[in-house]
Amino acid sequence: MNIPMSSIPLDELAAAAYEARTVDKVQRAQVNKLLEMLESLHDVNLLLVFLARQVNRREWGRSSASRLYIVLKGKSVNEARRILGVFRWLYESIDPRRASRLGRVGTPAPKGFFEKFMEVCLG
Repeated sequence: MNIPMSSIPLDELAAAAYEARTVDKVQRAQVNKLLEMLESLHDVNLLLVFLARQVNRREWGRSSASRLYIVLKGKSVNEARRILGVFRWLYESIDPRRASRLGRVGTPAPKGFFEKFMEVCLG
């Protein structure tokens, strides 16, 4: 069962990807590891425990991990899989050299941040 894109909080997810890539400097392997762990664990709550562990090990920054926690908590495995897939695409889309155009992101992410993010990626 697929969840509609309209139910994914794209502003917050884009902010998480932006912060993971530019502020927290999360390595691409860590992003892929989240998807691998979700497939292995089949449990979103256990995935969030793993994410907290990675923050403590300094593999993830608190900023982007906190945003992901907010987006993923209470979701089914299928929903989390789709969300993390979109997160990975967003993470891979932003060029850190161009990302400074986005400035600081508030919490929660401002309405329209996804569109601004995409303009920077594609502009």
